[in-house]
Amino acid sequence: MYFQVLFFVTTTLLSALLSTAVVITSSDGTDIFATAAGNPHNPSLVFVHGFALSGIVFDNLFHNKYLLAHFYLVAYDLRGHGRSGKPDSADAYTSQLFADDFDAVRTTFKLNSSILIGWSYGASVASDIFTYLEPGVISGFVSAAGIPYLGLTDANTPLSLTYVPGMLSTDDVTLSVSSKLAFVESCFANPDEVPIEVMWSWLGATNIQFPAISNLLLARTQDVTQLYAAGAAGLPLLIIYGTADAVLQDASIASQVQPHFTNAQIQTIQGAGHALFYDKEAAFVNALFQFATSIGDPFPSRRRV
Repeated sequence: MYFQVLFFVTTTLLSALLSTAVVITSSDGTDIFATAAGNPHNPSLVFVHGFALSGIVFDNLFHNKYLLAHFYLVAYDLRGHGRSGKPDSADAYTSQLFADDFDAVRTTFKLNSSILIGWSYGASVASDIFTYLEPGVISGFVSAAGIPYLGLTDANTPLSLTYVPGMLSTDDVTLSVSSKLAFVESCFANPDEVPIEVMWSWLGATNIQFPAISNLLLARTQDVTQLYAAGAAGLPLLIIYGTADAVLQDASIASQVQPHFTNAQIQTIQGAGHALFYDKEAAFVNALFQFATSIGDPFPSRRRV
């Protein structure tokens, strides 16, 4: 028991030291900000954030001792978001470029066969990856209150439909800011209990994305054919969401996606809101760990590209 505890503490401290932040240049010259934490010899988990936010939303997970002890954690800001570049033309938001961004991150951190954890809008990157990158880049897919394909119907809740138009407004600053605040608050099951520094950091991420960029991000098109083909061939999928999600109609999304996957499971976290990984961190980490270990042994060193 003593040596198990010593190993866990030592591994956790080492993982905390092995953290980095880099700016990567994608195929079209756009800067992509990425972070990594943990031991790079461990299996990799790549986290992709939601619409109008950034990788900062995963800060709690990147300090989670259990995850750090067992996995190599990578996150990046999608183009048009956070600390990444924000080109202002529609041709800078093609599906191919979103796949290229992921590939640039994968290559930089020497990742091989990662598990993709896409939260909300971030889950849509799975369609880009499977359309344009070689098979085997992703070994498993976690759709965390996610939209794996932007063409899905009935995805938004009535509440989110009330503030999304304001977030996209290009001629009313007051409406835009107030709508973004409503959006951020709706991500949490109990927003009044969220520390103000967390709330402000999330709100800050939304406010550095101009509405014109938000419109381009929502207007981009995708092809889900290859993602669904991978699902039919056995790609492991975990659909997980909170029962108090006020942003997306997760059950509707799951009913459209699950039939295309032969190896899929659905889990709900009681009382968690849209940001389920923040509201119920322990439950989310446990579900993630169980899914990751069901795919394969997470402990041996993996070959890196």
